[in-house]
Amino acid sequence: MTAIDLKHKMKALKTCVIVPTYNNEGTVTEVVLSVLKCCSDVIVVNDGSRDDGATERVALSYGDKIRYFHKENGGSSSALNTGIANMTGEWFSWLSHDDLYVPYKVETQISYLNSLALDEKEIYRQVLFSASDLIDGEGRLIRRADE
Repeated sequence: MTAIDLKHKMKALKTCVIVPTYNNEGTVTEVVLSVLKCCSDVIVVNDGSRDDGATERVALSYGDKIRYFHKENGGSSSALNTGIANMTGEWFSWLSHDDLYVPYKVETQISYLNSLALDEKEIYRQVLFSASDLIDGEGRLIRRADE
């Protein structure tokens, strides 16, 4: 496959955002809304929250806009693995339950992968991350990623 062929294929690759959560009904709404601005495939994995069903009620309120899974508590890694096992795309992006994505985050990262012009074998060995702005509980900026 040529780099040009791969570039066209990459644009069609589906990315899933996986949000492991535990006892986080307070911010899961804002987290999900931030993800829906940049990706249409969202999985929320409730890692056995002990909040009388509050996290589950919030997640289920999104209906078919997200996919929701509940599992026994096993830690963030096991919740992420549950999401990975249930994703349908070729790529996944992990978002912690108390973080937010800016619009176009996923699109920007896929565009960057496209620019690498790697062959198909090499493209799937890539791991991307991005710097993060630091905000407080009220959403006020504490530190920009580029400072």
